[in-house]
Amino acid sequence: MAEAVVILAFVGKAVASSVITNLVNRAFTKFDELRKSEGMKATKEKLDQNLPRIAAVLLAVDRGQIMDRNGALDKWLWQLRDAVEEAEDAIDQLDYYQLKEKVKYQADPHSACTTSIKKKMTKLINKHVPCIGNDSLGRLKKAVEGLNNAAAGVGPFLQLVNTLGNSSGGMNQTPADTGAMLTEAKVFGRDMEKDLILKWLSNPDGPEVSAFSIVGMGGLGKTTLARLIYNEIAVKKVLEFSLVVWVSVSDIFGTPDAKVIIRMILQDITQSSYDLNNLNTLQTSLKKKVETEKFLIIFDDVWQEGPETENQWKQIMAPLKFGQKGSKILLTTRMEVVANMMAKVMEGIRQKNNHLLLGGLEEHEFLKLFNKHIFGTENPTEHKNCQRLAKQVVKKLWGSPLAVRVMENLLNNRTDIQHWDQITKQDISNIQIDQNEIMASLKKSYHHLREEEQLCFRYCSLFPQDHKFKRDELIKMWIGSGLIQQSDSTQTLEESGAGYFDTLMRKSFFHASADSEDCYLMHDFMHEMAAFVSSGECLRTKTVSSERIPGTIRHICIIIHSLIAIKEISHLRHLQSLFVEFEGENPELADVKEFEKALKELKSLRLLRLTGNNLFELPKVVGDLIHLRYISVRQTSEKELNWLPKSISSLYHLKIMGFLAVSVNGVTKDKLYGMGNLISLQYLDVPPSVMEMIPRIGKLTSLQKLELFNSQEQGRNISELGSLNSISELQINSLEKLNDSEEANKAKIKEKERLRVLSLNWSSECTNSKMTLENLEPHNSIQKLHISGYTDASFPKWISNSIPNLTSLELRDCARCNTLPPLGKLLSLKYLLLSNFHELELIPAAFYGRIPGGGDTFPSLKELRISSMNILRKWEDIEGRRKFPRLEKLLIEGCPQLTTLPTLPVSISNLEIKNSGLQTLPMGIESLKKLRLVGCQMLLFNQTQHNGLPSSLEELIIQGFCDDTSLVSSLRNLVTLTRLELTSCSNITSLPQEDVFFKLVSLCEICIQKCTKLSSFGGLGALTSLKVLRLSGCSNLVTIPLPQSPSDLDSEEPNLEIQQLHIDHISLLLQKPLKSVCQVKKLHILDNHQPESLPKQWLEDCTSLEEIEIGNAGALKGLPSNFDELLPGLKKLVMHQANLFESLPNLPPSLSDLVITGCNDTFKQKYKKDTGSNWYELTDVTTVIVL
Repeated sequence: MAEAVVILAFVGKAVASSVITNLVNRAFTKFDELRKSEGMKATKEKLDQNLPRIAAVLLAVDRGQIMDRNGALDKWLWQLRDAVEEAEDAIDQLDYYQLKEKVKYQADPHSACTTSIKKKMTKLINKHVPCIGNDSLGRLKKAVEGLNNAAAGVGPFLQLVNTLGNSSGGMNQTPADTGAMLTEAKVFGRDMEKDLILKWLSNPDGPEVSAFSIVGMGGLGKTTLARLIYNEIAVKKVLEFSLVVWVSVSDIFGTPDAKVIIRMILQDITQSSYDLNNLNTLQTSLKKKVETEKFLIIFDDVWQEGPETENQWKQIMAPLKFGQKGSKILLTTRMEVVANMMAKVMEGIRQKNNHLLLGGLEEHEFLKLFNKHIFGTENPTEHKNCQRLAKQVVKKLWGSPLAVRVMENLLNNRTDIQHWDQITKQDISNIQIDQNEIMASLKKSYHHLREEEQLCFRYCSLFPQDHKFKRDELIKMWIGSGLIQQSDSTQTLEESGAGYFDTLMRKSFFHASADSEDCYLMHDFMHEMAAFVSSGECLRTKTVSSERIPGTIRHICIIIHSLIAIKEISHLRHLQSLFVEFEGENPELADVKEFEKALKELKSLRLLRLTGNNLFELPKVVGDLIHLRYISVRQTSEKELNWLPKSISSLYHLKIMGFLAVSVNGVTKDKLYGMGNLISLQYLDVPPSVMEMIPRIGKLTSLQKLELFNSQEQGRNISELGSLNSISELQINSLEKLNDSEEANKAKIKEKERLRVLSLNWSSECTNSKMTLENLEPHNSIQKLHISGYTDASFPKWISNSIPNLTSLELRDCARCNTLPPLGKLLSLKYLLLSNFHELELIPAAFYGRIPGGGDTFPSLKELRISSMNILRKWEDIEGRRKFPRLEKLLIEGCPQLTTLPTLPVSISNLEIKNSGLQTLPMGIESLKKLRLVGCQMLLFNQTQHNGLPSSLEELIIQGFCDDTSLVSSLRNLVTLTRLELTSCSNITSLPQEDVFFKLVSLCEICIQKCTKLSSFGGLGALTSLKVLRLSGCSNLVTIPLPQSPSDLDSEEPNLEIQQLHIDHISLLLQKPLKSVCQVKKLHILDNHQPESLPKQWLEDCTSLEEIEIGNAGALKGLPSNFDELLPGLKKLVMHQANLFESLPNLPPSLSDLVITGCNDTFKQKYKKDTGSNWYELTDVTTVIVL
């Protein structure tokens, strides 16, 4: 049984007093509706009396007042939760039968028009259907009595709370104090962060007083970094500040009190106590103290956010803004939202770059810290076996300095290998020492969440570490599992879930994935904590055993190879979410029967999610799971999978259905016809081949997202949309199949107030497309509109007059359109795409529209894309009015006859011109940051001959043209250029000489691809700022004569400081100036070249290498025999197609990742994990992959 403090984390869903109050009210509303409330009045009165008492106990446990293990309290809390959920199920069952009757009477409109559905349901329950009505009603009465009995057990625990009073030392009453003095003799791995903050402190630009935040989750060393800064300023005096103050805000729990914090600042300044309690007097005193000082104030451990907190900080900052120019405020916090709040308080706006996101320490620095704490020295020479295991231990600690302190206490100077081996096999949450400092630190963040947010966070423990969460998908699971309850009639469940997710994101429980757009990750520490706080409630396991799975589990993910294992969870009678990750082969029929038996027992199930390579047809018993809200079947292989059983048509509560498979079998009209019964269904994600067959789509009145394949078959045409008033995202295809334009009226698009995204598509010629589009005018709440294949010469007036909330508009493939509507009148429009207008010759001045009062046209537009306009010749400008005042990005592509552009606004920062006839760049681009030119030879020539490129450029990309002269002219005066890319520039023979490169002081990355005539590096060696160089497809560079003797390698060439080098031929390393680089950390040899050997001399000079990747090592027979000596700091080695390798030399002790693929069988056997004859050589390497 889980600890009480953990169990109480579920109060938001199951036992919060507000939830029980709502539940009791719903239950008695049912009794009143069905005229069955007699004899229940006394029960309700008892419940009403006990609810405040329950609330008091729950609050005490949640605050940590009851810290000791209390078995009786554990038991009572689970009993209370069971009773609450039984009552929920009973009410849900009655709701189910009401939905069933609603479906029945919708199918019989003649019956429905004579009497209300509610009256029919009441009559049904009171008369002839005891199996439906009276049993369900009896169940509800019994559940309410059970809830009353459980609630009555609160007495002893209320007495315990009253006895403890306010004396208990719960976590919220005694926040940790943090002092300014460094507690570590040396701070590891934070030099870069320290330098960044010192650079900000020394920057004289900006406002008189500015703020900066250090943001990161608990245990990463935010306070230590702040102490390091304090020590540099207050002790070492590296910068001149006349006043340095440290304030530990963690001392103040709850909303910060301006008076308290101002007193703390004054006390630190004067070293005496302040007893003043008047805010105005305190602010005046602080103003007098700081107005003649250049100060640094550090606020450590700031927690709270929100309007009241923001107001308090405004009161605190008001006197501080009178400090001398250059005064600074530094704060540490776990939440990015706090950093943004502080920037807003100081500047009145949400600034960029107002904070530093602190990550874990780099592995090599972290290992030094670990060694210092454990062995007493950064580079220990003793206890070799323990040092080997130390690498595995630090992998589990994710760069957290706090975790090192925990491990130091745990290891307690022990160096026996058995103890260390045991530690490497434990998760951090299982380490029981001093209540685990790491989890205690992280749980502070967790306890600052609201109850609903805690519940949603705990649910994430069902997913594996490093899982890439998709925001909308996760929110749907929260909804499907019943975690999100309707609490505000003005907010949908999706909006509530989005709010919870965004809060978790702002407070650092999630972070955006760097390599996957729209995906989010959870730090390993956070994942460990989710598993820790959800103990007894959520479980992810490969060990499926009824003896090891507590009966209290509500949400479970099982990873199984055999469906027989499913019977081990049939005892979970309160289970609400079941994830099955099936890793087995095609299951036998008997195994599927076991799955069917288990499902029969899981009567409270809300969510069922199956994934795997070899799935099976769901049994028809799934239709008996009347509480089911979410069902998802996702097969990852290309094998055929049978469609869902016909019985799903009785899942009247179902909100979300997903069925993803490459090939679907068994889809019949009979099975699909019943889907019209799913009147609660909001999201339907099925293959297009299934979607276009579903009849009666209009019966799915709760649907929020739909792609309609318009057909003339009854039940699948546009008229089905008329009843879908909940729809928020709609795509209609094949509009040319309408019999006449009036048929579009039946869709009633203009009446759909919730519609936010609309896509209208024609796929062939249509003579009445304008009238059809006229009749498809959306409600003015529409935000995104996409029109494709429209075949009329002009657009209806509503497209610019009647959609004021539109933020995104795409008009594609409008082949016959020869004019544009006045889109400049769309005041909310941020994104506009115009593509494939084959008859458009002119963008007229009317395009900008007339704004009442002479205001700006396109006032909100940030991105404009114009492409594939073959005969577009002119784009008219306007005078006397501003246009595009917020435009940041403009793309012109495939406009061969367009020679000029109108003047652009100063806001423009990104300009792309591809395969167009422009002769010069437009006016107004003095602040341009990024320029991409593709196939625009005349434009570049004219521009470089006259005005040159904007000196503000930071990134320049030239593709498909350019010669030596144009390149030199292009780079003239680009002192802020940081990145240069040249692709397929076949006329370039040499890079610019030193006199050009010498002036490019900011250039740190060059990428050159497919420049086949390039034969000279020119003055590349003069680029002292260059950090990244990418070279590929430049065959003439490879043919430059190589040095004839080792002495030729010694030259006076300046040493480039390149850190990343990506090349496609090994001989480039022996060409000037690359032969002299000695600070490269990452070397990547692309897979279109097979090196026969590695240049030993170059490796000897480049001892800084940390990572080598060879895309094709098919001609490489081995590595140098002294490889470990050549590269003592190498951390990662990747070699693909290494089929000639027979063995490996001694590897550097620093190596942590080794990947070798395409190996021959002999090599694979030698280095097979644990059993290979040479495996012992790799035991010090943390990650080894040999394939």
